[in-house]
Amino acid sequence: MFTYVSTKREYLAKYLKSMKEIKGESITFNGEVIGSKTYYEDKGTIIEVEKYFNLNNLCIIRTGDATYIPPKGFVKVNDIFSKESIVKGNIQVTNFILEGTDGIGKSTSIEKLLNEGIVCLDRNLDVICKYMLFDVPMEKRIEEYKKYLESTKDRILFLVNMDAEELRRRIYSRDVVTEFDKYAVEYNQMYYDTYNEMARLGYLYDKLFLLDCTNLTEEEQKEKIKEIILR
Repeated sequence: MFTYVSTKREYLAKYLKSMKEIKGESITFNGEVIGSKTYYEDKGTIIEVEKYFNLNNLCIIRTGDATYIPPKGFVKVNDIFSKESIVKGNIQVTNFILEGTDGIGKSTSIEKLLNEGIVCLDRNLDVICKYMLFDVPMEKRIEEYKKYLESTKDRILFLVNMDAEELRRRIYSRDVVTEFDKYAVEYNQMYYDTYNEMARLGYLYDKLFLLDCTNLTEEEQKEKIKEIILR
């Protein structure tokens, strides 16, 4: 079986709605229901969707079709995400969401963490990304983030890299460079300034964190993130 973990919450619901549901069953362990397994059909391919209630609704999809390519928001994972490994407690699901400009290394860090059985999410599209835009005044952004942090169990980790040349190098090494990509340095500064303003106003609520990844290797960045999200 080929196994993938959902890392983008907003993409997951859309994906599940796009498929035909076949049947569902419970996942049990030691006589206790710990999750659900639902079988779907996606353009002729059978997809098994597992949700683990005891692990913050961790969502995993499995398929025997080697040619199947899941939509954005899913990362292929190793055997540590087998059902047997999961019920043995080998997976740690955090309530952290990694945020930051394009090129900051979110996807790479998330994949490295997943390979160690540590799950966090990639971007909050409904609030954080929605207001982290040039045409949104800082006051409005702070207001919306404050309301969000007051009402959620999520924790947000802003990743920043203050080496502008390094960010540009990463962006322009991509096969496709979008308009958003071209302003990575400016967005990076916006994340940095927003965090500092939230901190100044006392709006962090032990739910918003900042990691300066400047001059860190991929492995060092992953380890620094792990220190924060598992503390």
